[in-house]
Amino acid sequence: MLILKEGECSITIDGEEVSGNYGTMRPPAMVGELALLMDRERAATVVAKTNVVAFRLDRASFKHFIVKSEDIKADIRKIDHVIDKISGIKSRYGGDIIRQFKPNRR
Repeated sequence: MLILKEGECSITIDGEEVSGNYGTMRPPAMVGELALLMDRERAATVVAKTNVVAFRLDRASFKHFIVKSEDIKADIRKIDHVIDKISGIKSRYGGDIIRQFKPNRR
């Protein structure tokens, strides 16, 4: 997972740039958090549009923080609840919130 400190990134899924606010990341955005939470491969490609400074948090460190913090666990449960409420997302991805990125996937 990366936490963006400085700069701007664009997001593409299957080679198509995501439009609007969801297609641009600015600090303090996180990249890769769903893949860590759900133990999956990445679902999108993030490309730096400007010079970027980011902090990297590997899977082992991420899990360490999750296990140690009841507040973080509670926040993740809240986020998971919101994700479940997002209309259309599960049907769009065949029941998955996140899928591994595969070039030319349709």
